[in-house]
Amino acid sequence: MFVFRKILLLILILVFTISGFSQISVIDTIYVGPKAGNGFCPYTCKVDTLRNRIYVANIRSDNISVVNGENDSVVLTIEVGDSPIGIAINMQMNRIYVVNTRDDNISVIDGETDSVIATVAVGDFPQAASVDPQTNLIYVANAGNSYVSVIDGEGDSLFTTVECGDGQSGVCVNPQTNRIYVSSVPSSNSIGVIDGASHSFIDTIGVEGTVGPLVVNPVTNKIYGLDRSNSNVFVIDGEVDSVIATIGVGEEPFAIAVNPKTNRIYVTNTNDSSVSVIDGTLDSVISTFRAGEHPYGISLNPQVNRIYVANPYNGNCIYVVDGENDSVINRIITGDNPGEVSVNPETNRIYFKTAYNGYVSVFDGISNNLISKVWIGYGLRAICVNPQTNRIYVSEEINDSVSVIDGVNDSIIARIGVGTSPRNIEANPVTNRIYVENDGDRSISVIDGDLDFVIADFDSRYRAGGIAINPQTNRIYMSHISVDSMSVFDGNSNSLDTILEVGHLPTDIAVNSQTNKIYLINSQDYNIYVFDGNTNSLTATIESRQGINGIAVNPQINHIYFCNEFSGTLYVIEGETDLVIDTLDIGEFSSWSVSVNPETNFIYVVDDNESAVLVLKDETSGIKETLQSPKNINLNVNPNPFNKETKIVLNIPVDNRGEDAEFLIYDVSGRLVKTFFLGKEITSKITLSWDGKADSGESLSSGLYFGVLRVREKEVQKKMIMIR
Repeated sequence: MFVFRKILLLILILVFTISGFSQISVIDTIYVGPKAGNGFCPYTCKVDTLRNRIYVANIRSDNISVVNGENDSVVLTIEVGDSPIGIAINMQMNRIYVVNTRDDNISVIDGETDSVIATVAVGDFPQAASVDPQTNLIYVANAGNSYVSVIDGEGDSLFTTVECGDGQSGVCVNPQTNRIYVSSVPSSNSIGVIDGASHSFIDTIGVEGTVGPLVVNPVTNKIYGLDRSNSNVFVIDGEVDSVIATIGVGEEPFAIAVNPKTNRIYVTNTNDSSVSVIDGTLDSVISTFRAGEHPYGISLNPQVNRIYVANPYNGNCIYVVDGENDSVINRIITGDNPGEVSVNPETNRIYFKTAYNGYVSVFDGISNNLISKVWIGYGLRAICVNPQTNRIYVSEEINDSVSVIDGVNDSIIARIGVGTSPRNIEANPVTNRIYVENDGDRSISVIDGDLDFVIADFDSRYRAGGIAINPQTNRIYMSHISVDSMSVFDGNSNSLDTILEVGHLPTDIAVNSQTNKIYLINSQDYNIYVFDGNTNSLTATIESRQGINGIAVNPQINHIYFCNEFSGTLYVIEGETDLVIDTLDIGEFSSWSVSVNPETNFIYVVDDNESAVLVLKDETSGIKETLQSPKNINLNVNPNPFNKETKIVLNIPVDNRGEDAEFLIYDVSGRLVKTFFLGKEITSKITLSWDGKADSGESLSSGLYFGVLRVREKEVQKKMIMIR
């Protein structure tokens, strides 16, 4: 009975909204930072010690940030190819070589003019480059080929290739011995040795584990490489080309650099957020230090003993470390982007946590213009708004505190100490309580919004992926990424009510206070669980695809919005049926945070690529009929929505026959699930039956599907909804 009630509801929506089809579209873009010139996701960096310049490869903005080492400031950005992941510098020639892994080429930058003067095609998926300053040759490791590409730096052209084993991941040159060392894929677990004079493969050095980047200390004639799978650094004696030592470092070592003057080696460890310092004489770790969370690339200037650590997680920045005492002395921001967005529907103001530069940006929701910027400090993690009191709360991970902003004058009125490493934060506007999830000590701090004071702390048990509140029931929901569960807390007693089993790697949560439904993203299962807040029972599962991220609810129209950062798609769920009813392409790798203003029906989606927030208008009042109908070609589906089977009626006029025709059915992710081949001898009217099964015979799940008729290079589309 429940199934047919849902079918009746959707049919009524179709009947009563003939003139109000679903429409969701981008109506504006709010730029939090400059539209161009930002560097996003700094992946690696290299130092020109002669000119004291640092070049930073930003893998997601496809550019290079150039930093002045005298004052640690970004002086310009240079556009290069797709996904730059490596840099090599010939300081004698003042040339910078950038590895563009998706374009299969090298951008050559003239350091005098700061411009790209040449692009050199190399192998497939190049990973790294190294320069021999004596010969002015550049060696490029290619992950997709069995050879190393050799570029002539004089003519900026491919000089030769050298066979050196499948799928290289790293390369380095020892200018003293004129030997080139190349790391290969895990299947071979080896380092290839090339003679730079003859460009011939001369030796193989066996190592253990997954081989990564390589560096050379030309003074000691030692080569250091990363064994990422075993969290080790292996040491090769360049005289005999054999491994002489293995050094344990932190979890998941990512990059390595050497200072030949101090004979110290530095390794970034992404998993435990540390940098290991190795004494090259002892070949042992002598200390570790932090340079933000999950450090990536690393380089150094031996002349001034400065280490530079690229860190995309703590804010599109480069940490500057003093090599004398291994302490962070500065942070260089390469770009600025909104990490999270929150809306006050009462004042129609939008707040962007541009965490990487320590500001909260305030925009007017009518004009989408910047009103003010509130300086708070580095390490901002999350933001929430209490629309009833017009106060904004920002968690500060570094300072173990929450800043309170007065929404009337956009100024900080309080800073409240909470637990260790506060992250997620949510407000209950009914009780005026603010709940702060503290990642460091696995606790929740409860702030009284009237007193701006912590009135209670209780154990959250596990690390949180997300937090949400139902102000009507005073229930707090927290997902736990480490144990695949969701805790339900009673806001009246500040105690644990129950723990629910969920999918793998649960992250974001959204609550519809009107329907008392909870929507939880299981990021590793690529789906959304829907829970009934009255019974804490699972009522539906909404399937998606890899990259699902960010979710928000508009309780007034009962729509739920979530993003897929890989496909660059915004999905719209109808909350009565919990089915996807609309999608919108918003750009690949753009979506991290979603927020809704239910009063204006605007959706705000973070566009990480453009340092911006997309403003979308949802005018959906029913089920969208996408019909791009060539003249006289008609497509009808009945019943629609359907349960067990539906009839697809195609009307094709005579002048469109004589060509191969086909009717295709796609799921909401764009996957082709069913094909009907109609051939050339088609009649004017064709009736097809679809039982909701794929070509493989698999019974498909409930949801939105797209029927596409293709004939004579013409196309007609129709949305189809199946409810099991």
